[in-house]
Amino acid sequence: MLRKILRAVCRACLCACLAFLFLVSASAADTAYLIYSHTDITRSIFAVSNAMDQSPSGILTIQEDFQNYTIPIYRASSGCTVTVQGSAAQLRVFPVDVIGTMGSVRWPDELSPEIGKMQVTLAEGVQSIPASDFRNYIGRLTGGYTYEVGAGFRLTDVGSYLVSHSDGGMMPSSVIVQVSGAGGISSGSTVGDLPASSGLFGPTVAQSVSATQNSAPVLINGKRVTFDAYTINEGTYGYTYFKLRDLAAALSGTEKQYEVMWDKTTESVLLLSGMPYTMTGGELAAGSPGKKTAKLSHSYIYKDGMPASLTAYVIGQNNYFKLRDIAQLFNFSADWDNDAMCIVIDTSKPYTGN
Repeated sequence: MLRKILRAVCRACLCACLAFLFLVSASAADTAYLIYSHTDITRSIFAVSNAMDQSPSGILTIQEDFQNYTIPIYRASSGCTVTVQGSAAQLRVFPVDVIGTMGSVRWPDELSPEIGKMQVTLAEGVQSIPASDFRNYIGRLTGGYTYEVGAGFRLTDVGSYLVSHSDGGMMPSSVIVQVSGAGGISSGSTVGDLPASSGLFGPTVAQSVSATQNSAPVLINGKRVTFDAYTINEGTYGYTYFKLRDLAAALSGTEKQYEVMWDKTTESVLLLSGMPYTMTGGELAAGSPGKKTAKLSHSYIYKDGMPASLTAYVIGQNNYFKLRDIAQLFNFSADWDNDAMCIVIDTSKPYTGN
């Protein structure tokens, strides 16, 4: 999920970031690493408890999209915590499978926070909630969320974790926290025995699946529209995936219209709710029938300036998004009509999740 952010970090300020991070030492009083912002080295942004060293123990190379990203490793003992030092912070933690000096981030298995409190933006306003309840509020978010001072994660399982912090900007400070149990983690060991999780933003989905083209007919506010869509089976259910721009073109002019923009600097998708869509060419073109291989996409997406987590697959040269995710994100109704044998979208009704 943070692959695009890592790419931006590495391209723009990898050398500076590593130089600053490697200067960080463990506190003698509480044996904690204080990790400082790569843009302001006087400001600590999060702490890692149960430190095992006085400084980073090395580096780990993360390979994504045939590119390598070098991130410093901090060793800690089991039961360590990762907690923010500032109240306006975004903090995300992902398990990492390690073989030798190479690591592979398990993006779908994002950890849930357990410590302290968070502020979440809901339809009824901003609320302070226990961080351990955050999972229950994901589907209700209408805006962003922040960690309050001292909130964060507890790492009890042996393994390696990518910890990425952002204070609202596009450039996070990222480190690898390597958690050891009795006897520690030996250099060059294979760490891949972390228990599978359901992921913070929904069930874990396969990295590569089969997708069946269905040229899905859809009724949008009573008007019939044909999309280049694909059906992807997830467990016992099949879900329909659409091109983001196709949906934007079809919804333009309705109360749920949105604009789609591409930020070349950060390589992120920007969605602006309430804005009419600007056609780029090729929208709502007919698809090719048959089955294709769909690879899970980890594109970083923002809605009205806030990060959004959407299930997406790359099919051919295009990203396809789960219709229900888009419906929930923009709060419109999307249901199956057995009589009409098609999907029905009603932008005047709210998303129900049925």
